[in-house]
Amino acid sequence: MVKLWKKDRNLHKKGREYCHKEIESNLNNMIGIYQQIRDYPAISEIEIKHPVFIVSWLRTGSTLLHNLVAVDPRNHTPYLWELLYPLPHTCSADIKEDIKDRKLLAHKEMEEFYNSGFEDFRCIHELRSEYPDECCHIFERCFASRHTPIMGQYMQEYTDWFMNLSSEQIDNIYSLYKSELQYITFCKRKYNVGNHIAPKQWFLKDETHMYFLENLLKTFPDAIIINLHRDPIQVLGSTISGFYIIMKVYYRIEDIDGKELARRCLEQMLVCKQRLLYLRSRVKELTGRDESEVFVDIKFDELCRNPKKTVMDLYDKIGKSCTDTHLLEMITYLLENPRYKHGKNLYNITDFGLQVAEVRSQFLDYIDKFLS
Repeated sequence: MVKLWKKDRNLHKKGREYCHKEIESNLNNMIGIYQQIRDYPAISEIEIKHPVFIVSWLRTGSTLLHNLVAVDPRNHTPYLWELLYPLPHTCSADIKEDIKDRKLLAHKEMEEFYNSGFEDFRCIHELRSEYPDECCHIFERCFASRHTPIMGQYMQEYTDWFMNLSSEQIDNIYSLYKSELQYITFCKRKYNVGNHIAPKQWFLKDETHMYFLENLLKTFPDAIIINLHRDPIQVLGSTISGFYIIMKVYYRIEDIDGKELARRCLEQMLVCKQRLLYLRSRVKELTGRDESEVFVDIKFDELCRNPKKTVMDLYDKIGKSCTDTHLLEMITYLLENPRYKHGKNLYNITDFGLQVAEVRSQFLDYIDKFLS
């Protein structure tokens, strides 16, 4: 990854600085977290029981669902500030001040991002320091990045490496991933982050898990996986549009090849689809559990139409019940965060050289299983 970013002559100055900052931050955080784990052996003894993973393509409503389960005080979700700044901040000895500092740092980082020409990204995905965010931040500390094969325009060598990781390599990545969840759990308990009430159930989300579902279930054999489903044409169009905006972090707009970006997005969606269908066809053989015991399917349209009922139905399927407190918190969240709060993202895959019928034909197996 480092070698290929260095060789990319189209990176503008800020893009190169951003790459350097991200790589340095990932290394420092990874080293610091595992130093904490060495210093506090009890961290490795923490159990992660019955975690729930929201695993789907981007742009399928996963952020909405994650936020709705996050307002249930019985659940754990990783807040953005915890993911960006997982280590104690040396400026303050008082833990409350330390957490406040880290929240402010994350908030400042997000506002600087939006204010530097990326305000239009808010309508696609709003990043807020005290909202839950994705596991990609943890995976990127292991340099297993689902973003890099799409955002980097000369990353084929890295993409080939990422797509062909051995099962042993992926197991090692998930071992590190689990260790960080244990570390975050330890910090939440120690510092009462999010009004900790033990035991809590983890709700996590990220598209990265679609690449490695077998290893995910090997690491967390009692996990429940929620798959969100949306028309692949809409998913692809929205995904391309979002990455087109994000790529301006690295490249001048005239240096971005939109058609190549679309090809990379489609390629990654197809890989995820193939791996999901394969795993689901073999889940009984691999885990000893029926497909219906492991997976819960939710349609994007149903989630958008009635989000509160969707969460209640989900809870019923996984053996939980919504409390009055949770229902009120969901209503408050939905009132404060209506759909299209920051505007509507407009997109069409034909703008990027793709043909609807041709693309749809590549997803007929997925559509037949989940959307028919």
